[in-house]
Amino acid sequence: MLLAGCGTGQPTKTADTQPLPGATATPSPSLSLEAETAETVVLAESGLQPQAVVEPGAPTGGKVINDSNASGGQAIALLSNGSAVRFTVPAGTAAGNYTVRLRGRGENYNGNAIVSVRLGSTEKSRVELSTATYSTFDASTLALKAGDVLTVVFINDAYGGSGKDRNAIVDHLILDPATTSTAPAPTPTPTPGDTLKVEAETVMTGGAAAQNDTAASGGKVAAMTYNGTGVTWTAPAAGTYRLSLQAREQAYNGDATLEIRQNGTVLGSKTVASSSLSAVDGGSVTLASGDKLEIVFTNDAYGGSATTDRNAYLDYFTLTKTATAAPAPTPTPTPTPTPTPTPTPTPTPTPTPIPTPTPAPTNAIDVKTLGVKGDGVTDDTAALNAAVTKAGGKSLYFPTGTYLVSRPVVWRGLAGQTITGSGATIKAASGWQSNGDDGMLVVYNASNVTVRGLKLQGNFSWNVDPWSKRMDGLAFLGGSGITVDSVETQDIQSVAINAEDVTGYTVKNSKVNRYLAHGIGCARCKNATFTGNTVDGGADPKATSANDTAGISMFAQNGDTLLFENNTILNSWDTATKTEGASNVTYRGNTIDTFGKDGIKIMFLPPDQGGSGQTVKNGVIENNTVRNFKHWKSDGSGGLLLQGVAGGRVSGNNVYGNPSSGGTGIVLSSYSTSVPQTGGVTVENNTVSDYPTALLVGTTDATMVRGNKFLSSSGQRNMQRCVNIERGNGTVLENNSFEAFSDICVLTYGSTDNVTMQGNAFRNGKAGAWLNPSDSTGVKILSNNFDTVAEPLPYQGTVAQCSGNTGTGVRNDCR
Repeated sequence: MLLAGCGTGQPTKTADTQPLPGATATPSPSLSLEAETAETVVLAESGLQPQAVVEPGAPTGGKVINDSNASGGQAIALLSNGSAVRFTVPAGTAAGNYTVRLRGRGENYNGNAIVSVRLGSTEKSRVELSTATYSTFDASTLALKAGDVLTVVFINDAYGGSGKDRNAIVDHLILDPATTSTAPAPTPTPTPGDTLKVEAETVMTGGAAAQNDTAASGGKVAAMTYNGTGVTWTAPAAGTYRLSLQAREQAYNGDATLEIRQNGTVLGSKTVASSSLSAVDGGSVTLASGDKLEIVFTNDAYGGSATTDRNAYLDYFTLTKTATAAPAPTPTPTPTPTPTPTPTPTPTPTPTPIPTPTPAPTNAIDVKTLGVKGDGVTDDTAALNAAVTKAGGKSLYFPTGTYLVSRPVVWRGLAGQTITGSGATIKAASGWQSNGDDGMLVVYNASNVTVRGLKLQGNFSWNVDPWSKRMDGLAFLGGSGITVDSVETQDIQSVAINAEDVTGYTVKNSKVNRYLAHGIGCARCKNATFTGNTVDGGADPKATSANDTAGISMFAQNGDTLLFENNTILNSWDTATKTEGASNVTYRGNTIDTFGKDGIKIMFLPPDQGGSGQTVKNGVIENNTVRNFKHWKSDGSGGLLLQGVAGGRVSGNNVYGNPSSGGTGIVLSSYSTSVPQTGGVTVENNTVSDYPTALLVGTTDATMVRGNKFLSSSGQRNMQRCVNIERGNGTVLENNSFEAFSDICVLTYGSTDNVTMQGNAFRNGKAGAWLNPSDSTGVKILSNNFDTVAEPLPYQGTVAQCSGNTGTGVRNDCR
């Protein structure tokens, strides 16, 4: 079935993909819908994050164009981010499973056009229009029925002036009935020697796009063109497997790197070094049934054109089960035979269900019964401002709708209520004015209040200062016992979700898409928890310079006892997340990907923010993953930072750098000796890779550094320095692994005394340690191993103790 808004064309061939589980009706024959007869729209509230920021002057919207090569002599040109063509499945179409295909082409500039295919409001796939002439591209296999709406949205516009314009051209949409059959056969449990083969284009995630490739086994590859794109596969059965990838790259300033992850934990990185599809050994992986195996592109680089763009392309991957020797049986009496049960087949994963709308609380009043329209046209500001008073202390329920506001909605004195939205968007009108209150929805002095399920849509411009024209999304000013749950914001000019002077504050499971000041902010908050949130700052991962207006994704200033746990922070022009002047701060289990200044930072309150030299206490950064430092900000430092913190721990983190971006993996040092300093810190069991300097120690007292891995992942000696010890009398480096360094691995200077290096392993490097004994006293170098290190211990003078060290080239007085 080729979707065209009205009418049907000639049938096309039936797809040979498996149907989705659960379909019972026989799908309608193949139909075709022409794009030029469908509805062309611009989705200001699409919720899809554009992949590029377009220069002013670029054409916008969508339009019908005459094209003799299009099937009806016309097609739709989508000219800007959010421009879309919307198709409706015709009346009379039988419910069933259909393979959705898109016929189109790209007008390409600095890369191919990419469109998102949505069913209703949910994105189902992304398609890269990789050809300049019309081609048919597979999108997805979906369960559809008459009246369903499919929307094709252009998401990565680029414009460089006349003749330099990336656009998407859509001819028509095809719906082919998926092959009907009984329930698909379960994936067999592999036995030793069996090999599972998975086509990459069938399990794409993170924005990877299917791209035609005649050399690929299925005629397509998964194109990974920016950081975080990849594939995710669920293991059907437990076992130990040998993983092999069939992949190629487009190299630019180095080869592409694919990261292998298991349930989010990094197992290793693999370099793709061939421009033609070739096997890449993925190593041994041990999986439990249901484990998620991910293959993710992590080192994107872009020089401004299609030919200066590092990308990775995955055809398929295989997992060959390896044998495990069975233990010798223990003799036992012969038991009464028991029938062998029939093995339970591994079930085929079912599609992700469409989320159930948030139900209204039992004691809630529907705001539409209080004079609120929610029709996207009527100005609901006055009615919403009056709603709390009219509700008489009861909770409020926002049903599906768009609630247009021209100025802030301000509520005071809420106590014990829940504000619930189900498919409800509060949208700022184009002429929105603050009128003295800084947010779209502002709540003063609330107690024991929950806001759940609402979406706030702002007016956003990169060219407007977020502080001179303030527009927060949701703001709580004063109060206690506040919970923000599953709230979504889009294009907020200032702080998307904000709180000031709140005790007992929780923000969870919420999503922030683009902001200009901060994504989630909290000033003078106590006992606050931020968990399970996703903040996308909208930075272009391929950019070479920063947007200097954009701020921090998650930011807290002053306050006490703050927990940031299991959040995902993406594409931050500035620092991903930090606290200033707050004690008892914990960052745990967060994922940071692509940031321009610092990854995770706990620090004192700077003088220009009112600080007067106080240190903060008890900073913990543990079990986080930080990657893709871009150094867009000139004063950016790197991955994890404790500055002016008295007492803390940095443990169990994975920090991945980019040699071309510079910086330091872990920093325990303030930017000046005239501001509060750090002390009493332990650094243990971290992995830091590909930063020029892995660890900087500049502390007031001894720092314990143990059990860490500091390395260059490719073995190419991208790391220059393993540990820089500027200050920190009594610092201990114990049982660490240092691998692939191009300069002095451990450098101690500045009259730092009583440094101990014990039980460390140095591999593949230039010089092991320089511990300038002419300035320092009490240095001990004990039982370290040096493997393929040109100069293991090139120190001068004498040390307090140097013994038990091994490896070629170790001086005799240190063996």
